[in-house]
Amino acid sequence: MTKFAKYLVDTRQTQAAFAKAIGASQAYVSQIASGQRRPSMALAYKIQIATNGEVPIESWLEGSNAQ
Repeated sequence: MTKFAKYLVDTRQTQAAFAKAIGASQAYVSQIASGQRRPSMALAYKIQIATNGEVPIESWLEGSNAQ
């Protein structure tokens, strides 16, 4: 489970609600949560802000153990 997916579960947020908060589609958020895709740095920043830093930009970097 990705750090992002764990955040959604732990905070009981739906992908749809989170997607709306960051200006992305639910389908794209689903792909990010499942690890199928990585967000752009701009979207990773929005995720960092929306999660109050619990899912930092660094968690998306290649080779990061934080994902």
